Amino acid sequence: MKKYKDIVLGVGFMVLLFVGIFMLASFSENSFSPVVSLSNTAPLKEWFTGNVDAPVALVEYSDYECPACAAYNPIVKQLLQDFPNQIKLSYRNFPLSQHKNAISSASAAEAAGNQGKFWEMHDLLLENQTTWSESSDAVSIFEGYASTLGLDMNKFKSDVQSKEVSDKIERDYQTGVESQIQSTPSFFINGKKMNPPKNYDEFKTNIANALATKS
Repeated sequence: MKKYKDIVLGVGFMVLLFVGIFMLASFSENSFSPVVSLSNTAPLKEWFTGNVDAPVALVEYSDYECPACAAYNPIVKQLLQDFPNQIKLSYRNFPLSQHKNAISSASAAEAAGNQGKFWEMHDLLLENQTTWSESSDAVSIFEGYASTLGLDMNKFKSDVQSKEVSDKIERDYQTGVESQIQSTPSFFINGKKMNPPKNYDEFKTNIANALATKS
């Protein structure tokens, strides 16, 4: 009986030891998903802002109709202001199937980008998400944004429906699938997937830590 108890206690100790080691490892890596890295497949072209030679490459996979993406947008913009020369932000489309206007909004941003107004349209879409997300005629709303930005409307309407734009969105999406994206927004810092930061300060700390490893 005593031998049986000793075996049970020994097994229990090993289980607790394993769990403790696992939790410690998880805690030390809690800002990142260490098994997930950015795919090596490149988009057809990539929209970016910030310093092209920045030590921190921040890649965002996003869906314009995703409420969380809209919530993170001011945080990301603040980071770019606080680290003006240290971050290169790249945007990649990852439209989710449950969002009926996800692809049309991505198309509007890509078409605006063809006229040098990608980030302007990007911000209009996210900042006014509640206006168009459930609309049955979101395309007309996007055309209104394009007009506000002073775009060539004939070119914009043509580009929105072009194979070039649809191929770009699909290529972005497939690189996200290869990168094991399952939700939006998803962020990568220097090729390593970051767990969703709870707030601006946590996001800023991750950027600062990435900069520290480069110094």
